[in-house]
Amino acid sequence: MPDQVLNLWKENLATVHGAIWNDPGIVLILADNALSTISPRIGELQRLRTFDLGHNQLTELPVELGNLTGIRDFLYLHDNRLKSLPQSLAGLHMLRYLNISESRFSAFPEAVCHMLGWLSCSPPITNCPICPVQSPGCRDCANSI
Repeated sequence: MPDQVLNLWKENLATVHGAIWNDPGIVLILADNALSTISPRIGELQRLRTFDLGHNQLTELPVELGNLTGIRDFLYLHDNRLKSLPQSLAGLHMLRYLNISESRFSAFPEAVCHMLGWLSCSPPITNCPICPVQSPGCRDCANSI
C-alpha cells in the first residue's frame, strides 16, 4: 500500500514526474515549487482527499482536476497566477475547504459557487450575490451577511 502522504514541498520541481501519478495516497503536497502546469493525469488520483498546489506559477488548471470527486478535506490553489478556474471544479461537492487567495481573478470564479460541501473558503465571500453557500452552513458567509 502506498504511503498516505506524498510531500514534495519546496523540492524545486518545474514538472511533476511520471511516478507521482501512481497513486500517491490521500494527501499530495506540491506546494512551493516552480510548477507552471499540471498534467491532466491529475484526474486519475481518485483517492486524494487533500491536494496542495499553493505557491507555484500555475496560470491554468486542467479540467481533469474536476474528476477528483472524492477530494473532501482541502484544495489549496493559493498564490498562483490563476486567472480562472475550470468549470469542472463545480463537481467537487464534498470539498470542505478551498483556498484560492492571492490569485489574479478578474471576477469571482463561478465554479466555486457550485461546490456544496464546503465549510470555509479563503478569501471569505462577502455578500456574494450568486453564491449558494451563503447560508447558516457556511461559517464565513453566514457571518458576513
